[in-house]
Parts: sequence; C-alpha cells; structure tokens
Amino acid sequence: IKRYGEESAFLITPYNQMARLQLEFYGDYIPAESFATRALEIAEKQFGENSLRVLESEEVLAEAYISMGDYEKGKQELEKIIATKKEVLGEEHIDLANLTNKLALVKFYNQENDKEIEELFTKGIDIIAENLGKNTPIYAEALKNLALIHIQNGNYDKQS
Repeated sequence: IKRYGEESAFLITPYNQMARLQLEFYGDYIPAESFATRALEIAEKQFGENSLRVLESEEVLAEAYISMGDYEKGKQELEKIIATKKEVLGEEHIDLANLTNKLALVKFYNQENDKEIEELFTKGIDIIAENLGKNTPIYAEALKNLALIHIQNGNYDKQS
C-alpha cells in the first residue's frame, strides 16, 4: 500500500484473493465481504463500472453473499454481472455459462421458480456445448445441476 497508494489497481487482485481465501479456507464471511468490497471500490474507481476488472470483483462479492446465505444479494450481483458481460463479451461467451449456472443454483437454493431455474441451466448447458462441446467435465457438471431440478420435482424419467 505504501508503494502504490491505497487506491492502486495493483491492490485489486490481492484483495480478491484474500476474500476467496477467507471464504474457501477459513469460512470467515465478514472479512471476505470486506476484502471483496474494497477490491470492487478500487476497481470501479480505476476502471469504470463496466470493466472486466470490476466484474471480477463483483463476482467475488457475489460468492461472499452466497456463502453467507444472503441469496438475494448474491442473485442481484450475479444478474448485474451477467447483464454487463452479455453487453461486453456477447450472449454466447463461455463466461456466461458459469455465471448462468451459478445464478440458477442460487435461485434453486432460494426455492424460486423451477421453470426459470431450468431455463437458466439449459442456457448455460447450451453455451458450454457450443463453446467446449459435450465431452467435457464442465458440461457434465451443468447436466448434473439440471438433474437436481428434475429430481426435486419428481421428474425422474426426464432426460437432459
């Protein structure tokens, strides 16, 4: 901080990494949210709201909210990220597959509309198939997530 200043773009990645470390290794959500928020503030100041660097920090913040069980805030962040990435990267970019599946899972955990959740999972699956093909672990994981909806609804014979 002394070398570059408190608002340096060089601090964004370390703050995001500290947030993820707090989430993944310590399960300490409050510091994780604090680090992610600080990274986001710096990124917005340095790069503007629609920058990919800002989106990276927003995604870490969304992960913190979701880990804390604040699905509504996590959902809002994910929806914002998805809208911006569609605008910046295009509708079929592979990054959107992961984000769309995350959003579907959040809505699933929050017990929201099953039809909308299924549509989100299907959209993510389609993006993965288009970009990476069907013989990849990420495609299998996305299918598994879609199967969760079918199992919950008793649609055991439905094929994805």
